[in-house]
Amino acid sequence: MESYTIAFRTRLLECTDVDDSEAVRCYISGLKTEPRNWVRMMIGNKSPSLQHAAQIAERYDNTHNHQRRPSSPH
Repeated sequence: MESYTIAFRTRLLECTDVDDSEAVRCYISGLKTEPRNWVRMMIGNKSPSLQHAAQIAERYDNTHNHQRRPSSPH
């Protein structure tokens, strides 16, 4: 997720005519299905900043990737 967010922000810097709401919409649309649905559910009808949307996506990724990792034997 972090690499997607960095790549998105880097490309966004190259665009001069993208407003904040369009940037957020494009960011969310580029997410994989499950995190995209989660972010949309979490923001509801609000108009989040790109930073807030990215934080929600990162939280989703951290939570779900942590659950998928096998535990190491001690």
